[in-house]
Amino acid sequence: MSNLLKHETLSGEVLRINTAVAEPQARGLRTDAVRAAMERADGSVQDIHASPVQVR
Repeated sequence: MSNLLKHETLSGEVLRINTAVAEPQARGLRTDAVRAAMERADGSVQDIHASPVQVR
């Protein structure tokens, strides 16, 4: 999963940070186990108990 998203519009290119990656990294939650659980859940963090309630 990439940390940067690139959008091309008529007015030019826009780069932004993917918060699905950046926020968990900043909180120290980006582990191999959490990443594998997110992949099994098709990107959802609702049922991952290692994630704080505020993130879910």
